[in-house]
Amino acid sequence: MANKKIKQIQYSEFIPPDTSQWVSAVKKTLERSLSASEITPFSRTLVKPLYTEDDSNQIGYLKDVAFKEMLLGKGWELRETIRISTTETESDFRKASHALNQGADGIIYDLRPLDNKELLLSCLQNIQKQGSLSFIPKESQLPALLEFMANHFEKNKRGSLYADSIGNWTTTGFPYDDSIKYLSNALKHNVFQSGFHSMVIDGSLFQEAGGHQVHELAFTLSKTTVYLDELTDQGHDPYHVIGQMEFAFSVGSDFITEIAKIRAFKLLCCQLAKAYGVTKLFPHQILIHGHPARWNQSSTDRHTNLIRNTAETMAALLGGCNFLTVNPDPASAVNESFDRRMLRNISHILEHESYFSKVADPVAGSYFIDHLTNQLMEQAWALFLKLEEKGGFIQGIQSGFIRKEILANKNNLMLQVKEGKKVLIGINKYKPEGEATAAPIVPDKEIKESNDLLLRPFRIEENI
Repeated sequence: MANKKIKQIQYSEFIPPDTSQWVSAVKKTLERSLSASEITPFSRTLVKPLYTEDDSNQIGYLKDVAFKEMLLGKGWELRETIRISTTETESDFRKASHALNQGADGIIYDLRPLDNKELLLSCLQNIQKQGSLSFIPKESQLPALLEFMANHFEKNKRGSLYADSIGNWTTTGFPYDDSIKYLSNALKHNVFQSGFHSMVIDGSLFQEAGGHQVHELAFTLSKTTVYLDELTDQGHDPYHVIGQMEFAFSVGSDFITEIAKIRAFKLLCCQLAKAYGVTKLFPHQILIHGHPARWNQSSTDRHTNLIRNTAETMAALLGGCNFLTVNPDPASAVNESFDRRMLRNISHILEHESYFSKVADPVAGSYFIDHLTNQLMEQAWALFLKLEEKGGFIQGIQSGFIRKEILANKNNLMLQVKEGKKVLIGINKYKPEGEATAAPIVPDKEIKESNDLLLRPFRIEENI
């Protein structure tokens, strides 16, 4: 046969070029010298134009056995949010049933519009039991919801409680003390079954208010310590408390940095846990709920929003998200049912056609992503320690430090977009014809009082 005539080439016959040879080759091709540059003004992360194995050899966590279990290739859970109204409850239940029949793995029921206990209990008794079951309650709904879960939840029911009371205080000014007491009592009485997470700590509010990735990592980490301190002071084991946590992040269009951000947070959580005596915690045990960012959505260009959502979903999954929600964007009012189907199918295509769920860790071994992950970790940990020195997360909000940090980045981002230095398709370049069809962002929650220290969501389109 012909292939017998071909000499079998051994890998050892290829001499790998060193870094200087690569740099010389690139300089010759580009006909110019190389220098460090920024990825984007938003991430503020400096990178080199070339990374090699030598760069990764300097990264400590890559030598850690635990890091090898960053991801386990188990795929992700697709959750769809259904907001329950007081007037169209039956229609909302049909939406939930349709979503589950069309491939959603679970439903997140937004219960906040239900304004009395009778409506709440009636809703809870009639919700779909198929798939995972999660809730977004108001603070005042927590006692009734926890009581219902204690008496009616089936064993090992999967789901999450999206009740970040400290995050709610950060954006509305409402106190969080009672909510933590309710949560502590529920933990003591084993209300939450295995597979159900009682704390979804919202890190997305920092990006949606204008912060960059380092802000998200550091401030979410700091907020986590408030929960850990409060609950461990009440006698709860820190390992059990961390096991009850889930972390929600917005994933923006800064593709590579967003991948690194999620990986960095998993490692930072393990680092933080050691301060509470939890030494046997692995990155794959840190559960992340990712969803495409809202701040960069167009109110008129729903098709570009769909493309942007696809890229952001890919970044979330490559980073290691365990749960995924892709909700309709501001331009979806035209045909919400169709857009929900399209957004659902982003996840389906990435799973069933692109096989994202079949690879344990698709970006493992990327020198650039490893380096960027390490950079984000170092910068976020430094900012976290700086905030702790100033008194921690609560003091950081009350003093205005956190808002000042985020506002500075938001103003810089708006200037970059306005001047065209940062391109957002459909917003400051290649805009569609027509007027805006979506109203400005209105907070989902009531605001207790006007407070310049609170964090507010924004949409870049409305600020340029």
